[in-house]
Amino acid sequence: MEYRQFIVPTDTEILDALGVVPEIVEGEDPVRLIRISTEEGDDFRLSYDVPGRSIRCQWNRESSLLLDLTREGADYLRVSSDRNGSSILIHFQVDSLSGELHIQLTSSVTIRDKLLFC
Repeated sequence: MEYRQFIVPTDTEILDALGVVPEIVEGEDPVRLIRISTEEGDDFRLSYDVPGRSIRCQWNRESSLLLDLTREGADYLRVSSDRNGSSILIHFQVDSLSGELHIQLTSSVTIRDKLLFC
């Protein structure tokens, strides 16, 4: 298996696109956490471990867990924003599998996930 680097935006790029600065997860030194609350009452959390090339995506609405997704093999994370809201795109590549996790953050959260054989 070929090693791939997990490329992530800087804290400033995340702040500019999402309006929050990633937190350092206590006790998990390389793990960073992006925490966002929406107007609809969604609580979204994305933690990522650059050396481990892994992410964890959690989405809660009014204290009910809607999604808890953990995935390894991330090779890049991108953030962007426009007049419609902010988005996060994470690309994954492991052996013969490739895919993307696309998170749209507007007044609520929308998540699209795709992982397929190459």
